[in-house]
Amino acid sequence: QVAAPPAMPVAQAPSREAAPPPAPVQVLQRQAAALRRAPQPQMADPDMPDAFAGLSRADAIAILDEAISAKRYELFLQPIVTLPQRKVRSYQASVRLRTAEGQVLLAEDYRALADDAGLMPGLDAEVVGRCIQIVRRLTARNRDVSLVCDVSGSALADATFATELIASLEASRAIAGSLVLGFDQTALREMTALDVETLRMLSDKGFRFAMDGVRDLRIEPRDLADKGVRLIKVPAPLMIARAGDTGASIHVADLAGLFARYGIDLVVEGVETESVVVDLLDYDVKLAQGALFSPPRPVRAEVMSAADPAATPVAVSAPAAPRVRTEQREPRQPAAPQTLGAAALAAGAVGREPSRKPGVSQGLRALIRDRS
Repeated sequence: QVAAPPAMPVAQAPSREAAPPPAPVQVLQRQAAALRRAPQPQMADPDMPDAFAGLSRADAIAILDEAISAKRYELFLQPIVTLPQRKVRSYQASVRLRTAEGQVLLAEDYRALADDAGLMPGLDAEVVGRCIQIVRRLTARNRDVSLVCDVSGSALADATFATELIASLEASRAIAGSLVLGFDQTALREMTALDVETLRMLSDKGFRFAMDGVRDLRIEPRDLADKGVRLIKVPAPLMIARAGDTGASIHVADLAGLFARYGIDLVVEGVETESVVVDLLDYDVKLAQGALFSPPRPVRAEVMSAADPAATPVAVSAPAAPRVRTEQREPRQPAAPQTLGAAALAAGAVGREPSRKPGVSQGLRALIRDRS
């Protein structure tokens, strides 16, 4: 019996083993690449003003840029009065922006953000032009009234804006004594030598400057006077705070006299109660501003859109016709003002004691809208 030959080994089919899982680093790299391709959601900035709560900084800047580009802004006027007489001495101009959704933005809501984003030169150029227009109307028959118009420090540092500002004010030298350009305390402290030279150039042409946005009373009046500052606006809470809280090296009761020695007027702003007025009188403060005297009032649309009044001749009224005596006469209607400037100074809007509680004067009603 023949033995069977040994069986040949059968070739085993290659088994298909599962591929090893990718390394965790590769997974993370693919996920990161996908995230980079996807649009990133904007995170809300917790340091944003309340008006932009829940928005990112980029979104807030886009809203401001759109509002400024569309020229959706309103100009408001608030009087600065003398104490204790409460006669109108000048006006403070302020700007409120309106978003596409109709939200109103106050200066404290948008100014710092727009300044950092480089949007203020465009807005300031518009506002200064309007302020020049309003000053011409206010001073049509009275040279004593003045208007404070705020300008940002970044706008003054902008070469294009500074050049246009000088040219515009050069053409308006007739109102140089009545237009006061206001700068923030921080902006004045951080001005470069070129910015100071711009101020001196404007000062030589007769224009004056104001310092507002005061956060402390570490103020050197000699330095400000050299820059052409003739008005300092101090918030009422800072003025009546304890000396240690103000940063002042002297008592606040001596500030008005110190500033006066350098030709600078002190204005206390944000006055809302009569008790504050009593304190200010004790400190020999001569000028004040606040809701107690009058809230900011919006300038009428026809004033904002009117042509330059310097190019418009003032109409001369015709002689009045003789009155005819009748049995029953119709109530006499007040004649419409021929110019807004004449109306603004009618009934002693500036320099005359108001016959009723301080507030909106008769003449100022020609320039502003009454929303009360």
